[in-house]
Amino acid sequence: MRLLLILTSVVLISACSYNAGISEQKINSYLAEQSGFEQNVGLPGLFNLAIEVDDASVKLGQNDDQRIRLNAAGQMELQSPIQNLDLAVKLHFSAKPRYQADEAAIYLDNPLLEELEVKPAQYQSLINQFLPAISIALGQVLAQYPVYELDSEDKAQALAKDLGKAIHVKPGRIEFELAP
Repeated sequence: MRLLLILTSVVLISACSYNAGISEQKINSYLAEQSGFEQNVGLPGLFNLAIEVDDASVKLGQNDDQRIRLNAAGQMELQSPIQNLDLAVKLHFSAKPRYQADEAAIYLDNPLLEELEVKPAQYQSLINQFLPAISIALGQVLAQYPVYELDSEDKAQALAKDLGKAIHVKPGRIEFELAP
């Protein structure tokens, strides 16, 4: 009887501390399946900046342990009374992941635009003037679209969906802390 009580206690303690997780590879596969996003920002009569991202990937736990790095590539179109430009763009930013339990999805908050590259490079200094507007547009997009939605067919993710109370960024993965 005493052995049964000890074994039950060990199983309960193990279950309470179990962490389910999502690998960087799974998140990148999810992002590859999405159709990308497009965001417009501007001031009527002055400029309109349209950003279309069609390729995105994440790096987990590389620098700051509570932020993830997102790399994205796409096109940018700048329209102004002076000039219209079509540019290739690469964005590098970091953000804090947030688990939205009612949607079983992970969103990115507080994005920090770390680097923006444009081609042709001769327009880099011109586009740098629009970094605040680009950062605002980026924040709006990230608030609308999850970076990952949990898959209830995956047992660990189904468990995280039901019992997840917090997420932690680790090298190469996001782990869920499960409620007892």
